[in-house]
Amino acid sequence: MDKKKIGLIAGVFGALGLGLYLYNKEQSRVSTTSSSTTTQTQQTISLEINNISYSDGEVTVGVTNTGNVEWTFTIGLTLVANGISGSGCSLNASGNPYVNISPQSVTLSPGQQTQVIFNVSSALQQLSQYQTVYAIVKGYSDSGLQNCLTGSSIEISNPYYQPPSPPPSPSPIVSVTIDNAYSVFYAVNVTITNTGNTTWTFTVGATVVEGSVCDGGCTLNACGNPYVDLPAQSVTLAPGQSITLTFNTQSAMQSLGISVAWVIIKVWQDSSFTNCLAGTSVFVNTY
Repeated sequence: MDKKKIGLIAGVFGALGLGLYLYNKEQSRVSTTSSSTTTQTQQTISLEINNISYSDGEVTVGVTNTGNVEWTFTIGLTLVANGISGSGCSLNASGNPYVNISPQSVTLSPGQQTQVIFNVSSALQQLSQYQTVYAIVKGYSDSGLQNCLTGSSIEISNPYYQPPSPPPSPSPIVSVTIDNAYSVFYAVNVTITNTGNTTWTFTVGATVVEGSVCDGGCTLNACGNPYVDLPAQSVTLAPGQSITLTFNTQSAMQSLGISVAWVIIKVWQDSSFTNCLAGTSVFVNTY
């Protein structure tokens, strides 16, 4: 073979080698670019709560898909009484009473916005004893509410709030004490105090007895001895109020023909002398 043919054949093989080298290099570049592009377009799942509002028994939640893939999100809502703690996905009832509302699912394309509306009238009525209620809203990437993406809250003035009933008024307690009783010649002075919890009109009676008396307190009696009842006195006292009353025994003692006597003092709940509250006796000496 002559040199001319040999040179031609070498040139052909050289060109083929260079072409194969350039082809392999280009394929390597394309493969690297493709791999880089795949890495850059990795799926991102994220959600943003734009706003939360309450009106006429409904909580409206505005949400936006801030990821790069269409996704079905789950929006959860909890109403909490009194107060909450935490922020974002860590928002919680902090031990306060709460009511969970049925979650809702929403499918959004990247960048798409929508509103999710919850009817909360029944839940607010369940919390009617609380004036302030908080709505905790959380967005999840799953229907099992396991993977929280975002959370936010608002305060609601509960339209169904019912103030607690005032405590019942205490049952009236009617009681009285005789704090002091003494005589000055014919005059018998007695101080009484309303120790109950209600204003009351008491009846105070006095009986002049010739000789001794028997028993004590409300069971005091004349022991069968002659006696004269003095006109009773009525007095109205507020709780804690005291008053001193005076009974003049002169006429009664003169009618009995005595210069010394025992005077029985009793305080009654009623004017008919059927319910005695307190009693005492005073010795009178007019010598």
